[in-house]
Amino acid sequence: AFRRSVCNNAVTTGVVPCRIRVSLSPYHMRLAAIAVGSNSVHLVVCRIRPDLSVEVADREKAMIRIGAGSFGKRHLPEANIVSALASLGKFKRLAESHNVDEILVVATSAVREADNGADLITAARRQLGLRIRVISGLEEARLIHLAAAHAIGIGSARAVTIDIGGGSTEITIGTSARMEMG
Repeated sequence: AFRRSVCNNAVTTGVVPCRIRVSLSPYHMRLAAIAVGSNSVHLVVCRIRPDLSVEVADREKAMIRIGAGSFGKRHLPEANIVSALASLGKFKRLAESHNVDEILVVATSAVREADNGADLITAARRQLGLRIRVISGLEEARLIHLAAAHAIGIGSARAVTIDIGGGSTEITIGTSARMEMG
């Protein structure tokens, strides 16, 4: 409607409007987050509103078990890397179908501790254009704590969060605004 009225105005008044980009979207940003864990790859696509509240637009999970067979050996089997890349490719396409502004990808314990974790990171960048950020155990704990605290709405109350993953366990305490100990 906006474009039509501007075009009609240009025809009737003879004034050609400058190029104006008007966003009628109630969202500030669309963001996709992908987490490569020891057992699964998770995708969450969110719409972030101008007030910074978040609406989940889509989510997907693939149980790839990238860490299967690697613990003790600290080596990701090639088949698991191929499986992870297939899931990352699928999730990238899904994120792009939502017209996201950015895709953030993190990897946790299995990739962090594997002697060939860089193989997955390099392949994802070269084949898919995805930059995987390997996060520390402390950063993993902080992000899990903040997400869980936000999801259950603890506000300023203190809560304990326990995340039992395939390759690590994080225990934290804090509020929805910050992790105090982890």
